[in-house]
Amino acid sequence: MANEISSVTATRYKLYIAKLDKENLKKCAYTLMQLLLFPPSQSHLFSLTETSEEISLVLEEWALEHFPPNTLTIANCRWRALSVDLGPSGYSGTGVINKMTLALANDKINVFYLSTATTDFILVEETKLKSAVSSIRISGITIQEEEIEKDSFSLSKLPQQFHDSPKHVTTFEEMKPALESLTFMLLPQTLRLCGLTKEDRPACAHALLKTLFFREEETTFLSFTETEDEISLLLPNNVLSFYSNANLSKFGRWNVIERFKKKSLNEVGVISSLSTPIAQAKVSMLYISTFSSAFIMVEEQNKEKTIQCLHEHKPKFNVIPKLTKQIESNESDHPKQTE
Repeated sequence: MANEISSVTATRYKLYIAKLDKENLKKCAYTLMQLLLFPPSQSHLFSLTETSEEISLVLEEWALEHFPPNTLTIANCRWRALSVDLGPSGYSGTGVINKMTLALANDKINVFYLSTATTDFILVEETKLKSAVSSIRISGITIQEEEIEKDSFSLSKLPQQFHDSPKHVTTFEEMKPALESLTFMLLPQTLRLCGLTKEDRPACAHALLKTLFFREEETTFLSFTETEDEISLLLPNNVLSFYSNANLSKFGRWNVIERFKKKSLNEVGVISSLSTPIAQAKVSMLYISTFSSAFIMVEEQNKEKTIQCLHEHKPKFNVIPKLTKQIESNESDHPKQTE
């Protein structure tokens, strides 16, 4: 069922995208525990996605000051979040990701995408926010804007590393040659999309800490996103057992398809291109961008259909199982691809 986008809001959140190397996780344990369990306000946006290679963070600017020196790599620009209310269909609808990203790609606006159970968040660079709002309105979607306070926050004061994306925006036309042979990895884990109310968070404190700091097994993907209205989790089965006594809402079983690494956060049009055949096949999907990669999630029963429609859309698209030896050889044989 195609989604009718209920509403879009240009939120007041002032955000930064950062990468935490796993060897620095213990150094940042206190700060991450505060963000996971004791946020200073009910109204904030925080996202943590762990992959086999990194921990990717979306943080409000006040949170950056609480991390120990030289533990983060921060994208050197501020981002603003467009909140997309998925309406009564929620995650089960189709076409939202494609419609929203296509409107922005047409005006060469690069995006960072976060899906949750009830809301999608599209991050755009703050300098491009006005253009993004205009693009969405021209596409026929109503968008509201929240007021924000002016500030004098400066990244240069922070004792962290900074990542400068190329000033040139790589358009979809320029990326077509690389996209012709794009390779995906089908991750071995199945995920559960879960919702947690903020009232139930204290009862899940032990499980949340165990998920991040005290797992006995490695995981190839998990994600935690907190917004003003919800806490959304994407958890592998080996972690879901930690929450056996928790009051979690569970929404389907999801397979994860990973793309090869991106060169920067500046590429345009790839999400809209990848979501087009999936939307045409009427398959619901989630999409999670990270600092260095990106992930498509489809419900378990739609895995083969998704692989088939990606292949039919671009015959050279290749979806292969993620095996350690295979990754090592493929990373040397294929160019690293981009968002």
